[in-house]
Amino acid sequence: MMNGLILILELSTWACKAASLEENGGVIFGTKTSYFPVANQNTSIPTPPGCSPVMFWHLARHGTRYPGKDDIENMRDNLSRLRDEMIAAWNDGKGNLSSEIILQLKNWTLLPTPEDDKLITTSGRKEHFEMGQRWEKRFDNFNFFHPNKTEVYTSYKQRCIESGKEFMKGLFSAELPLVEDNHLLRFYDYCSLYINEVGESETPCQEVLKFETMPVFKEVGDRTEKQTGVQFSKSELDILWDICRFEVSWFPGTWSPWCSVFSIQDLHVYEFREDLKYYYEDGYAYNITKLMTQPLWHDLITRLEVLQEGRLAVNNSVLMFAHAETLMPFLVSLGLYLDQEPVKASDWPLEDRKWKTSEISSFGTNLDVIVLRCSASQVKGNYENTSSEEFMDKTEKSVDLETSKESEASTKSEESKESEESTESDSRESEESEESENSKIDKRSVDSDESTESEESKELEESKESKKRKKSDVSKESKESKESEESKEPERYKKLEELDLIAGEELKIQIMHQEKITIIPGLGDLIPLSAFIQKYKYLADLDFDKICEN
Repeated sequence: MMNGLILILELSTWACKAASLEENGGVIFGTKTSYFPVANQNTSIPTPPGCSPVMFWHLARHGTRYPGKDDIENMRDNLSRLRDEMIAAWNDGKGNLSSEIILQLKNWTLLPTPEDDKLITTSGRKEHFEMGQRWEKRFDNFNFFHPNKTEVYTSYKQRCIESGKEFMKGLFSAELPLVEDNHLLRFYDYCSLYINEVGESETPCQEVLKFETMPVFKEVGDRTEKQTGVQFSKSELDILWDICRFEVSWFPGTWSPWCSVFSIQDLHVYEFREDLKYYYEDGYAYNITKLMTQPLWHDLITRLEVLQEGRLAVNNSVLMFAHAETLMPFLVSLGLYLDQEPVKASDWPLEDRKWKTSEISSFGTNLDVIVLRCSASQVKGNYENTSSEEFMDKTEKSVDLETSKESEASTKSEESKESEESTESDSRESEESEESENSKIDKRSVDSDESTESEESKELEESKESKKRKKSDVSKESKESKESEESKEPERYKKLEELDLIAGEELKIQIMHQEKITIIPGLGDLIPLSAFIQKYKYLADLDFDKICEN
């Protein structure tokens, strides 16, 4: 009877701890946080009354994945041994682990093999499938999403390709052709300055190293030894932290027995260390991190300018599936999650920090740029969906606009200095640059462009052969052909029909991060199209090769 009571109490204690972890730690695992506790499950219409969608530009990180090959082998080589040491210590009466946790550890096996190297998991597929379903429901009243009006781009990685396929299944109940574009979605691989000064440099790691020498980090080892009866090395604790957070992401709604090694405070310590790492690698520490997002901005601004000219492009939806290293720099380029001062090791615990990777860069993290046509009556922003407060992060409403303007002015001053150095060269190369940019875009366009060019070439040859008989007609055709080549646009940017805005209607932009309406510092949450273009066009107009020169 007593043993049964003890087991009930132990199960109750574990249930309470799991509930505490779910409440405080569901979004606590840095960039390996599952998207499920982050996602906005509200599927009501996010657009303000009087507004309807015109364009949907979706950029998402892949879903939950397995660790890399080296990490899997490291787990395979060490976790069974660590598990056995913890069980032996428990049998000797050491530590505070419950019999339920010990039983779970005894029955535990490592799920992935080295062949699963960074492949997407079942939960990762589900993250994107359900996300697609939610967007279909939100825009269902507008009959907006159509497979024949949608472009899909991914990086070459399997986890991104499969994430895109799952999102489309949720959105369309079908799959569309995907275009791999690594320059667009893995721009960091093509930027020498970033690779040498940030990616392969030890400098960005300095704050992480400082934090690991602080008492608060060393205390994690003391607490885990008291909890398990086993003294772990730093590298062993890193493995335990990884298997804990990975398994929570692989099996949504459950908690890994390995997480019982840590206290809530321990998990926050590791989360802060992760935030430091990515603040300096993919955050605000280096200006090149923002500038190298130029390929994404060129794609977005080009599409927005088509709308600004009063035209509707062939495709109204653009879906892109990439990586954390794609999303975080793009968030930085938008000016989101900027703390007043650079995040440093000495700032611990900095609980109110904006740069918190668990919340802003989980698996499946996503950012949407939605262009709306709004009636004259919809003149204000700060719209809040009345059915759920989750759509609007109210804390962002307290943004000090004056401070953000000063920050913006400082940023523009720095960018202006770079711009002055390249203005003379850019003006001489503007026509060549435009042709080059169009050429890059054409590579991602539909195959019909190649057919069109072939037919135009054939017509031109035929016109030359009949020059003697139809001299005047040939002259006219030649002129038209030249003008066509100079102004040729990729298929996705070609005019489909006039936008035909009614008097008083305006085009507005709504930014959503993690499927929640997001306020852009200095612009608000419902932004005039022209103001958005004006603020960010400089990023689209940068010469990528030039800014990335080492």
